[in-house]
Amino acid sequence: MPKFKVRERFSDPYFQVIHFGPPVNPPAQFAVGDVLLGDRPLRDPATGNQVGTLTFRGTVIRAFPNGDQLFGVNAEHRLKLRNGTFAVQDSFLFSSAQSTGAIVGGTGTFDKARGTVTRTVIDDNTVEFTYDYTP
Repeated sequence: MPKFKVRERFSDPYFQVIHFGPPVNPPAQFAVGDVLLGDRPLRDPATGNQVGTLTFRGTVIRAFPNGDQLFGVNAEHRLKLRNGTFAVQDSFLFSSAQSTGAIVGGTGTFDKARGTVTRTVIDDNTVEFTYDYTP
């Protein structure tokens, strides 16, 4: 199975939170039902150059008393690469350092792709995605 990695930096622009739930305290905390939308550059880990775009829609599906949230990313999460697109579904706790989601299809070079994408927190500003897929 082919395998490659890209990185997302939280300091890159184009991230929006739409708060649908009741007011929360502190206001910066997410609430169940909040929708997070993003359209962010994906970068080559070695060079930092942009190699694609991460477009996603996710929902906070559970909030815990300790402030942690369970975040669900639905099929609208797409990883657009220069030669095709992966469609990904995942769910993870915000506090988790790593999660594995499903590649459920794609377009172009990645048409009908299946496999996994592992999301690994590198530091406070960087998440790395490792794609392991069958074309």
